[in-house]
Amino acid sequence: MAFHSVRVVDGTVRLRLPASDIDEMITGLALTFRAQAEDGSFSVQGGLTTRGLDLTLKGTLGAPTADPSRALSLSVDFPAGGVRAEYTGSVGVAPLALSGTLGLGIDNASRLAQTLAQRLNATLPALPLPLDGKAGLNARLSAAPDGLALDDLVIRVGPTEARGSLGVSLGAVPRLSSALRLTRLDLDAWTRLGPGHETTSAPPPPPEAPDGLSVPLPAPEATPAFTLPTALEASLDLSADAVLLKGSALRDVAVTAQLAKGTLSLPRLKARLPGASDLEAQGRLVARDGKPVLEAGLTATSNDLRALLAWAGFDARTVPGERLRALDLQASLTGSPDLIRLTSLTLTLDTTTVRGAAVLRPGERPGLGLTLIADTLNLDAYRPSPPPRAPGLWLAGLDGLNALDANLDLRVGRLIVGEETLEGVSLQGSLIQGRLNLTQGGVARALGGAALTLTGGLSGFGGQPTFHGFGVGVTVPTPARTLHALRLASPAFLTEGPLAVSAVLDGPLGALSLDSTTHLADLDLQVSGTLNNLVSGLPTIDLGLDLAHPDTQALVRTLAPETSLRGPLGPLRFQGQLSGGVLSGLSLKNIEASVGPTQVTGTLDLTVLALRPRLSGQLQSPDLDLTPFLPVQRAAALLPSGRLPPRAFTVIPVALTSSGPATPWPDTPLALDALGLVNATVTLDAGRVRWDTLVFETPSLDLQLEDGVLTLTDGKARIGGGSLLGKGRLSVAPVPGWTLDLEGRDIALDQAGPSALARGRLGFDLALTAQGASVRAVVGSLAGTGRLDLKQADWRGEPGTGRGLSVILEALGLINRVTGAPGTDVSGPLTIERGVVAFDPLTLGPHGRLTGALDLATWSITAAGHLPLEGKTPLKGVKLPDPLPVTVSGSLDRPVIRVASLPATPRPQDDDPVPAAAPVAPRPVLETLPPPPR
Repeated sequence: MAFHSVRVVDGTVRLRLPASDIDEMITGLALTFRAQAEDGSFSVQGGLTTRGLDLTLKGTLGAPTADPSRALSLSVDFPAGGVRAEYTGSVGVAPLALSGTLGLGIDNASRLAQTLAQRLNATLPALPLPLDGKAGLNARLSAAPDGLALDDLVIRVGPTEARGSLGVSLGAVPRLSSALRLTRLDLDAWTRLGPGHETTSAPPPPPEAPDGLSVPLPAPEATPAFTLPTALEASLDLSADAVLLKGSALRDVAVTAQLAKGTLSLPRLKARLPGASDLEAQGRLVARDGKPVLEAGLTATSNDLRALLAWAGFDARTVPGERLRALDLQASLTGSPDLIRLTSLTLTLDTTTVRGAAVLRPGERPGLGLTLIADTLNLDAYRPSPPPRAPGLWLAGLDGLNALDANLDLRVGRLIVGEETLEGVSLQGSLIQGRLNLTQGGVARALGGAALTLTGGLSGFGGQPTFHGFGVGVTVPTPARTLHALRLASPAFLTEGPLAVSAVLDGPLGALSLDSTTHLADLDLQVSGTLNNLVSGLPTIDLGLDLAHPDTQALVRTLAPETSLRGPLGPLRFQGQLSGGVLSGLSLKNIEASVGPTQVTGTLDLTVLALRPRLSGQLQSPDLDLTPFLPVQRAAALLPSGRLPPRAFTVIPVALTSSGPATPWPDTPLALDALGLVNATVTLDAGRVRWDTLVFETPSLDLQLEDGVLTLTDGKARIGGGSLLGKGRLSVAPVPGWTLDLEGRDIALDQAGPSALARGRLGFDLALTAQGASVRAVVGSLAGTGRLDLKQADWRGEPGTGRGLSVILEALGLINRVTGAPGTDVSGPLTIERGVVAFDPLTLGPHGRLTGALDLATWSITAAGHLPLEGKTPLKGVKLPDPLPVTVSGSLDRPVIRVASLPATPRPQDDDPVPAAAPVAPRPVLETLPPPPR
């Protein structure tokens, strides 16, 4: 049979391939076949419709030749999509083979995709912008039953062009191979989207259920197991001279991948990144237990890290310019959907090297295990200015930690921060369910040798912290050295060490529990209780305080080395409960303070919310011994036994000591400004108060401080069987003014204290005023009036042991010894002016007189008088004038007391031996009111 022309009009062809479930209906078939009987050539032209797509085709088959192959030309057009495919070459019959050129042209790839989506009734999202333009493919095709090859392959999509080859081998194990090289790939353009297209068909609505019934949701489909084909081999060699990404070019990009026996190998992945940076990776991907597992090695270097970070979108301008310059990273990565491991990590940033490892468990709640070890880390070199923090949020910006679980092991040999070097910095623990649990953390050596330890739990990231048995420990071997390192002045009491502080915090900042212990040298302080509302602006506290020291005197020497107290003081203990706040005021209750046997109890309250804070308190003591707290005045000499050396006793002349120069009082300003800072009301009641040689029974003091004015409203005590009453006032501004009224009645001197050296009964009245801001100014301005009334006064101490004002009593005792009287009455008015106490006169007995003055400003006395003997028994063998002259003069520390002035023994002859001089020695003075220092 032969034919020259055959036409098919509106034909239908059904293609069924049961093995592949293909059942395709081709309709609208219109073809014209032509054959040339003379040479055996053949042509076809026509069209067809499949799946709503109208295609046209045209082809010619050349005449047979001596070569088993014949010329073949074939083209297929899709006019609606702007697509044309052409093949020109030859076709072999035995075996079937193709050899020629293949071309594919697309007018607009994006429009083609939209057209296909419409015809197939599918939804199409917006496509990358380069697809909104021409695309095409050209290659040299070679095909045979065992495979095909596309050589001289050129693929163009918009401005992007790739050249290379593609091969398929259909052996026992099929193999695909591809090698493509791009001169320039603009990924920025590919990330920009062109106009999208969606079909008008909407997804079917969800099924509706009858009232009261629910429609069960379909169960989520199980994720299919991940596999890699084992009966297929493939290779890919992809490279690009330049890849444009985020405005910069990535150079020498290359990827080599190979698939064989179910393993996808990545022998090479490299790229030259901005900032003279290089990235390289090698690895492989396998299927294990139905999941992909990646094993890779990473290497990254950068000679301009700042440029690399800027390209990646990180602003490093706040970091000092000499940092973030060089980077060297090496690591091994093993990852799967369930677990990612980063091992053998070595990171060198500038001059800092960090080694470590990390484990990440992906999922809805990621888990992280992190170990980082650095020899030296200089944070100061990288520290930018701190970003503004939301007010009141201590852990702001850390809320991401609540969604992460982690195990942490961070160690830095030397950490430089705040221009200081910290050694042995570590942080080890875990982060679980938003709670950081530290098993060990801190600093082995910090400023001045200080050490820090951290343990316990912390939560509340992103907001306010909550502590869970959070322990903080600080040890400072030499506090002064640490303060010096901090450029702070060191108080005297911190010259000794060590200092150790440990504290445990529990609860939120609104109700924070505190339990702390502080140990400094021999001083121990324990604080326990609660701190409330620390973030509300109106915090309150309720803390128990317990302070102890085994030697109060040693503590005083530490706090104030220039102060020397008599002592002994014994151990110190202070306990109390401090509570309150700004609005309610502070209260120190249940005070129990003791120094040795001396104890004080009571309560102190402080009102803070006022123009001047107000302090009020009630203090009680059963037996308050103040004598050990009095300062020691250094003596020039003491006997080996430590007792005072007695002065020589003679009658005519009597030179008890030599007079010395006047010594001024200190003119250092008194710290009175503090009196203007607070208002106060304090009462003190005691069963007994001991002051030097005096003992005050049942004393009570009512003190008020109001607007810089200190007032003693009611001071009273019993002493020596008599009474002592007093009141006074100190006004700070504008010039400190002092007033004091004292009244003593029927005081038995020999009962005033356990070691009283005088006897008699004392009564006195004093009304004093003064002005000045220093002791010298106060003494020099002292003025007032008074009266002295002494009955049967006598001195019971050894000669030369009178001190200060008691030298008058010693003079009376000397007169009593001379006259043989049991005691002498002394009375009279006193006038005080500019620090000089004048008595003009004082009566001595019924007819004696003593006139003179005590100059307190110069601490001296000048007095003279006489005392009629009136038949009193004189000393045997001594002839005394009648009346008996008496003079007292010189320093109150070393006065000259003279009784009579005539010799009572024969005048010495020339050959008589020279009598030994009366020994003269300075004496220590232990004054109730100490004299001015030398």
